[in-house]
Amino acid sequence: MKPIKPVTIKKQTDWAEVHRRLEAAATTLERVITPGTEDKKRLLKARAKALSQEIIQEDAGQQYLEVVEFRLVGEVYALKQVISARYTR
Repeated sequence: MKPIKPVTIKKQTDWAEVHRRLEAAATTLERVITPGTEDKKRLLKARAKALSQEIIQEDAGQQYLEVVEFRLVGEVYALKQVISARYTR
């Protein structure tokens, strides 16, 4: 059998059509991602309920050490934080 030669069709790109399709896809995606009014209300109520609950301290009696953590040449280091200051402009 002879090998089949691929057929190449040279066609100009219709950039106006490409832009229309991109815009349609963006509109559809925005509609899917953006919650509706009822969904927003339900989500905000759930967040408010979660945030309003009292935090239970399960680690009573534990001691913590404040450190400053940083990376240097791919390794992680931590130094005990001795001075705590706030700088405001």
